[in-house]
Amino acid sequence: MWGLAHGASVFISTFSPLDGVDSGDVEYEFLTVLNSLADGSVPVSEPELGRAKALLTSDWLSSVSELSGRADVLGQYAMLQGDPRAVRDQLRRLDLVTADDVQRMAGLVFPEDNRVVVEYAAVRSGE
Repeated sequence: MWGLAHGASVFISTFSPLDGVDSGDVEYEFLTVLNSLADGSVPVSEPELGRAKALLTSDWLSSVSELSGRADVLGQYAMLQGDPRAVRDQLRRLDLVTADDVQRMAGLVFPEDNRVVVEYAAVRSGE
């Protein structure tokens, strides 16, 4: 997951509605939140930003906690940024991200004309 956030990637979100909940209703609610983030009508709060940074920091530290993870990250930085030493600044750069930065990027990444929705639905016997 972490590698996708730093190279050529896509934003992927998945959800599994509870039995009896229509997937279209869940999709509608999800897209409502996404649209409000993209158009700035609901700003990113500082507590939300803090939680996101804490999760990303934890994920980052976990990804580099083992030798194979460090090797993978160094390879990603060498290939995608041209400098494996840039890995040293990752947590500092993450800490510099502001709510306005998130809002601005959401407007670039999440517009309606930049989305594809794929639904996988189980076919139950007898249907």
